Amino acid sequence: MKFHLSIIFLYSYVSCLYFPPRDKIPLGVLLEDQGSQKLIPVLTSLYANYLINQNIDYKMKFRTVPADSFEASKIICNLTETGTGVTAFISSISSEKSHILDSICAEMEIPHIQLFWDSETTISKLTSLNFYPEVDLFAEGLATIVQSLQWKSFVILYEDEASLVRLKYILKLEPYNSEKKWNSIKLKQLGPGPDYRGVLKDIKHIPETNIILDCNTDKIVEVLKQAQSVRMLEIFHSYFLTSLDAHTVDLASLNSGANITTIRIFEPENILVEQAAKNWELAEFNLFNNTIKYDPYTIKTSTVLMHDAVEHLIGAVNDFFKTERIQPATLKCQENKKSESGFRIVSYMKIKPIDRALTGPIQFSKNGTRIDFNIYLIKGTGNHTLNRWRAQDQHLISNRTQKEYEQEVEEMLKGQDLVISSRLVLPYLSYIDEHITKIGNDKYEGYAKDLMDAIAKIAGFRYTFELVADNQPGTYDRMLGRWNGLIGEITEHRAHMAISDLAMTAQRQQVVDFSSPFMNLGIGLMVKKATTKEIPLFSFLDPFTQDVWAYTATLLLALSVLFFLAYRLAPNEWVNPHPCEQNPDELEIEWNFKNCVWLVLGSLLQQGCDILPRSLSTRVSLSLWWFFSLIMYNSYTANLAAFLTTEKTGINVKNVEELAKQTTIKYGCMENSATYDFFENSDYTTYRKMWNNMKASNNPSVFVKSDAEGVKRVVNTKDSLYAYMTESTIIDYEIKTRCELKSVGNWLNSISYAIAMPMNAGYLGIINSAILNLSESGELDKLKEKWWEKRRKDPICQEERITGEDTSLKLTRVAGVFLVTGIGIATGYVVAVMEFLWNVKTVAVDEKMTYMEALKHEFLFVINLKLQKKRTKHKIVSGISTEKLDTNMKNHRSRSRLKGSSLFLDNNQLNNSNLDKND
Repeated sequence: MKFHLSIIFLYSYVSCLYFPPRDKIPLGVLLEDQGSQKLIPVLTSLYANYLINQNIDYKMKFRTVPADSFEASKIICNLTETGTGVTAFISSISSEKSHILDSICAEMEIPHIQLFWDSETTISKLTSLNFYPEVDLFAEGLATIVQSLQWKSFVILYEDEASLVRLKYILKLEPYNSEKKWNSIKLKQLGPGPDYRGVLKDIKHIPETNIILDCNTDKIVEVLKQAQSVRMLEIFHSYFLTSLDAHTVDLASLNSGANITTIRIFEPENILVEQAAKNWELAEFNLFNNTIKYDPYTIKTSTVLMHDAVEHLIGAVNDFFKTERIQPATLKCQENKKSESGFRIVSYMKIKPIDRALTGPIQFSKNGTRIDFNIYLIKGTGNHTLNRWRAQDQHLISNRTQKEYEQEVEEMLKGQDLVISSRLVLPYLSYIDEHITKIGNDKYEGYAKDLMDAIAKIAGFRYTFELVADNQPGTYDRMLGRWNGLIGEITEHRAHMAISDLAMTAQRQQVVDFSSPFMNLGIGLMVKKATTKEIPLFSFLDPFTQDVWAYTATLLLALSVLFFLAYRLAPNEWVNPHPCEQNPDELEIEWNFKNCVWLVLGSLLQQGCDILPRSLSTRVSLSLWWFFSLIMYNSYTANLAAFLTTEKTGINVKNVEELAKQTTIKYGCMENSATYDFFENSDYTTYRKMWNNMKASNNPSVFVKSDAEGVKRVVNTKDSLYAYMTESTIIDYEIKTRCELKSVGNWLNSISYAIAMPMNAGYLGIINSAILNLSESGELDKLKEKWWEKRRKDPICQEERITGEDTSLKLTRVAGVFLVTGIGIATGYVVAVMEFLWNVKTVAVDEKMTYMEALKHEFLFVINLKLQKKRTKHKIVSGISTEKLDTNMKNHRSRSRLKGSSLFLDNNQLNNSNLDKND
């Protein structure tokens, strides 16, 4: 209080000494503390007005308002009742005490200028004017700025319920869903303190790296220090401080690499702010003999708001005085007396333009709330403005490009020592042969190491490999509520990055960020190649079993007999042998037993017969036999193609669909792998069926602990009755040197290997850019070729034809067909020769010749290929020697085109006459 009296006395002494009497305008200034940063703007503005305005002398009544609301009301009423009362109030007090003041001012119609954030609607909407940003607009601005940060998820760490009002639009960025396993927005209350490490550890285990901290400015440093103690202020952490005075905090003392952003509603670089700061320094020295440096970057928001409020109030009263003199009056809280000019003054202030405000554009609504202001997003507490949001048009303007942002991150990464988590798995990372004598990264080799060397060279950081204890890629343990493996190293913030055969899955992407893929692949099926089997000579009989062949042969003979009897029973099958005779004495039938056998056999072989039945009954029976023959013929043909082209035994499935339909071959995958998660979470019918089958196979289990175990099981399982499903890159790596293995079918899905990082890590873009450069330069392909082929210790398998399986028939597959055909044709020729010899015997008997003469003459006729006709009745001329017959036949050929022999004459009489002449 003595401090305040000295100021008033000094101000009054200066006024009486240098200036003539003026109209006294009493103004009440209510504060919660005696800090000079709130007093100096008031005194500076009053002094400047006193030098310029010769008509008005503003008399400031400074009061410190206690925490007790009743005592606060007594102080307010005392100000209005003593002396000349109060023309207007300027308050920088909490909302609870401000409501009391607002109620009194509304009753007396005294203008009330507020400089404090008020989450509740004021009682009076006519006499209040709040220079602090309007609640809803400020909340919308915060939400827009948070969106501009492009955080996929974050935690809101708030102090009290008032914080939730300020952050309500941020909470609306994603509606909360209790049924969702992961929500991108999470809430945590800071607690009473002073130990906040418990809630910070909870955030660490969520896990989350993006944090919005809404608390009192005085608590910010302590909260961040405790966050640093639990490793929550690392390079991959990002903090957004919502306090408008967060820029006054000394963040440099934390010596942290975390990305911290703050906000403010004024620009320290503004020339008006710089001039005001110089004036305040001069006033400190002149009034209090203090040498205080007012740094524009450490000026509190309440200070600049006080300056704008006082300047606007004095300007409005000065303008109002030009047309009407203000008569201050004493007003008692118990009476119903009102200020004569208070309502008009505040109404004018709402519409009066403000040109030189330190907090940027100012405009008020009819209710007295501020509806035009700027929010600046600042990197740290310096002068680097990232974005600007204006309430008037609710538009966000970015002050940096994506390239500038990447350059900042690149500068941040340079020289940093990062921890890279990995696991031992070929060919990504393994020990070198002399690893015992090596230290650090020199102990390792592999695809992952070469890739990280290339990325580190581009980004300019150093790194150290640390192996994960369980050597697992990372799965979520529902019992413990946390991740293991590589993902656990990232979520527990023990590593900055993780690299291995780490697949990007939806579940993992909810807790970590992945870089651009360095390898694209899919889930494939690995089986053991089929072995060549012994091919039987009569493999063409394989389409039917011996029973089918026996039944078919029996049916052929039985039907031949049945048809023979049926045709003899059918009247229409007996026909006239001489069509020219109308009433023949005899009828004959063509269907002897041989013809019936020929008909049945020809139909079965799809060749038909020269004669067909005439009666209805025989046609019906024959038609059914044709139907049977059609089915059997096509069944045999279809199966024969498969049997003749199948040379190997083993797994003959072509894809997972065929694998799912059978039950003989077992199939499985590695436990808790990306393939395991794919089948467990798939809704596709085939994959769901396969998952159920795998879960049901418990003796033994089809799941393995590692890919190496899965490969070993494929190789060693008897009769190749196990198929292993895993990432295609693993299959490609194994089949390069294990020639007995092969990949079957297409990929089940498309997945990618990428580098895992904490959520919203600032260096994600730099890593992506490095991977893209390596991909475009072909370096990634070279690395894969190096570790999949060139650096293999075992010999590489010879490449097989990629045009598909060779389905051409080999001689061994059809040798039996050739053999049967040859035997059949040879048998036919033997029978033909026997028939020929039997016929020769008949000719010799009929023509009274020796057997050898008849054989010679018949053989000569057979080999004469030009003769196409043969007489039905032989005429043999006696006394003619064989030599003459030969001579006559030769002469006859030269004189006539008729065909015949000397022994077999045709009906042409010219031949007989020529023969007689020769005799």
